[in-house]
Amino acid sequence: MKPYTKDHNGDPCSVINGRLDGLFFSTAVDSQTNIPLPCSPFGPLRLHISARFLFQPNLHLYFADFYCHYKVHYVTVILTRKDSTADNFCKERLKELDIHDNPFVYLKKSEAFNDIIVCHSSGLRIEVLYTEALNIRKIINKRKGHFNWVPVIGRGESRPNGIPKNENCTICNL
Repeated sequence: MKPYTKDHNGDPCSVINGRLDGLFFSTAVDSQTNIPLPCSPFGPLRLHISARFLFQPNLHLYFADFYCHYKVHYVTVILTRKDSTADNFCKERLKELDIHDNPFVYLKKSEAFNDIIVCHSSGLRIEVLYTEALNIRKIINKRKGHFNWVPVIGRGESRPNGIPKNENCTICNL
């Protein structure tokens, strides 16, 4: 999978819109079962990738956006390889988050391995924009990911330019 240019979804003033390439991953899970939501607004074929595969200690994490589309609020964070072009872009323009301690998604160190903790609720979804290309065949062969078919909700695809945020929200319009 090759990164593509970020559309204008979310806050229209976000510095990453139309300027940063990446792959979007949703961390949305059912708050009771902790498994991915059963339906997808992005099409019928879902790619699951182990968060441990993406979240590595040698990466930087940045806060990029906070917005809503009337019902659910979204936080967009960016995961970059240190000293990459994307990392340098983000370093100059965005708030860096501690990859081990932040209120959204982080690596929790333990003796055996790193756990990925996603802080979510029924009203907040965390999106991760991963700025590197991914070799899907390698991910599947190493059993770090898989595909499955899911029911589609809504349009089943994003709009060509994205969806602007709700301008009337008193929570995400500061």
